[in-house]
Parts: sequence; C-alpha cells; structure tokens
Amino acid sequence: MLNRAGRLVLTKVTLTSMVIYPAIALSLSPWAIRIIDRLRKAFLWKGTEVVSGGHCLVAWPTVCTPQEYGGLGILNLKLMGIALQLRWMWLSKTEPSRPGSNLPTSRNRCMEAMFDASLVIEVKNGQSVLFWKDKWINGHSLSSIAPALVQAVPARVRNTRMVCDALSNKRWVRDIRGGLSVQAILDYLTVWRMMTGIQLQDEPDIFRWRWSTDGKYSASSTYKAFFHGLTLQSGAKQLWKVKAPGRCKFFFWLVLHGRCWTSERLQRHGLPNHGNCALCSQMVELLDHLLLSCVFIREVWYRVLRSQGWQQMTPGQDDQIVSWWLTQRKQLDKLSRKRFDSIVLLTTWKLWNERNARVFRGTAKQPTLAFNEIREEIQSWSRAGLMLVAEALNG
Repeated sequence: MLNRAGRLVLTKVTLTSMVIYPAIALSLSPWAIRIIDRLRKAFLWKGTEVVSGGHCLVAWPTVCTPQEYGGLGILNLKLMGIALQLRWMWLSKTEPSRPGSNLPTSRNRCMEAMFDASLVIEVKNGQSVLFWKDKWINGHSLSSIAPALVQAVPARVRNTRMVCDALSNKRWVRDIRGGLSVQAILDYLTVWRMMTGIQLQDEPDIFRWRWSTDGKYSASSTYKAFFHGLTLQSGAKQLWKVKAPGRCKFFFWLVLHGRCWTSERLQRHGLPNHGNCALCSQMVELLDHLLLSCVFIREVWYRVLRSQGWQQMTPGQDDQIVSWWLTQRKQLDKLSRKRFDSIVLLTTWKLWNERNARVFRGTAKQPTLAFNEIREEIQSWSRAGLMLVAEALNG
C-alpha cells in the first residue's frame, strides 16, 4: 500500500494533471473543483475516495500552496485555471491572427484583474490597446484615473475603442454620452490635458508579461504570482531540498506545521491519549519535547551527532526542533550541511517510530539500540547515494 509520500506524487502527476488540458480551454465550475478536490484530498490523506476531517492533518488551502510557503505544491485548481486561460487573453493582444487567440472564454473579475496586473503596455501605434480599459498611461488605465468619466462611456465602446482610433480627431470625446456630473467634468479636463501631446509611432505596440523574466506569458509564472505576499514557512524551502525518502520529508513537513498527533495535541482535541511523554513518562508530550528535549531523545541525539563529530550541536532542554535545525545547519560547510539535513530527517523519523512502537505495540528500545538502528539506516542511505559521507560512524 502506498504511503502518503507516494500518494502525494500520484496526486500531482495523475489526479491533478488530468484536469490541466481541459482547464486550458474550459473554465472549471466551482462544483467540479469541489468534487475533484474532495477526491484528491481523500486519496492523499487516506488512499480512499472518502475521508473524514480528522484524517486531514493540514487545511487543504495550505496544502495547495507552493512548497516554500508551507504547502505540498499540489495545484490550486481555481487559480491554475485562471492562469491557464489568461493565455488566450495574452494571445489576443500579441498574436491576434494565431489560431485559438479568439477562443471564447468565460471571463470573470478575478481573471480580468489578474490580466490587468500582469500586462505591461508600451503604446506605439495604438492599434492593439484599448483606450478606455487598458493600463497604457504610465501603468494606469483611464478607469482608475477618471472613473466618473468612464462611466459615461457605453460598455460596448469601452470594450472596442482602440487608442489609435480614440486619438484620431479626438474621437474619444464623442464616446462620452449623456449629462456629466461635476466629478465627470473634472475627470474630462484631466484626460484632455493628458491626451495633449501624445504622438503615436509607426511600430507595433509592445506587451510584456510582468511575472516572466523574458517578458512572455507563462502559466507557471502567472500561477506563482497569485501567492506573492504570502509569508514564507520557516524551514520549508530547506526541507524539500534534503536528500531523504519522501515519507521522511512528508513527516517533517507535518512537524513544520505542528500537526503530529502527540498526546498533548490529542488531549487538546478531546481525544483519548496516553498522558505524558511515551519515552520518558516525565513531561507533557509536546512535539518539540518528543523530538528534541526528552532525556531519552537527547541521549540518542548525542550519540548520533557524536558519530559525525558534531557533539557540540547536541540539543538543549529548551530547544525547538525547527529553529534548532535551521540554526545548527548554518555552522557547517555546504557538504556537511547536506549530510546534516539528511541525518536530522532520518533521526526525527526514527524517533517518531519509536514513540509509536511504545504507544501502539507496547515495545521499547534502549537509547543504545535506537542509535544502532539509526546508524544502520544512515549507512543504507549512504549506499543509496542519499549521503556523501556516512561511513565512519562510531557509537
């Protein structure tokens, strides 16, 4: 049976990829997205078609964010659908004669707002730029500069009037209909002054995509732009670069979010639990205590780190697992840092398994035996190419 790491891969490359091509041409309806997400969520967390809320350890919107922001990198179908369909709006501007550029799409406010934010316009001949709607005046549109005046222009005209036509014999003035309010008259005078002196050139208009380094549209850069402004998750960027099996990375990802079912967390949720720490029976079983500061755990950590010549990094009683890991890795050179990262993920994974063995199977190992198992696993990882140096391990 696949573990969560394996199901994560299948969720990305199969369940999600199946939707990509239809989403390029069709806008996925909210009900379709809900059904697909329900299936993806159930498969990821449980490997079934239906899953209860208790098995979903991290909120789905968080799961569907890029890895550096604390997610698993599973695509958000709504945002990816918008990013894919913006392709047609881009082609309608840059290559209107290309097949598919006039493909009808169900545009919504979010899609149009993202397109306006993404497109950088440099007016040349004005034949491809909408006078009333596009952001062609120093990155601003007339809708934002003179909103009261724009409301006096019929929607059909706003959606079709090009800059070249509007400036020819001041055709834009005749686009304005009906009586004008005081604010609309003030807006009119502002626009009149701005239009004075504008000279068009005998060259095609230039369009650049804000999120791409080459200035051309890409669905990937557009999708990532939706997450600009989110706070980076501490340790997430480093985690996914570590050479370690997927199950270890997935577990440590749960550690970053504090979503492991420790006794303390079970108690907070009103669920049955075994009380104090399963390893020392002295302290409340908090996640940082269980993985770093428990007396049993610290002895194992000391043996593991001493085997690598890093005994000075042995965690203290008040250390927290994520901050301790990120702080200690900075003291090492690049080669040693990679090995240290792998060993941290391996050790925390094995310690969590030891805790589960005591809780669910009633078996217990001494620190020496726990270290020996970790040492053997390090050697196995080394032979598999996950660690560059792991041969000289001393107890």
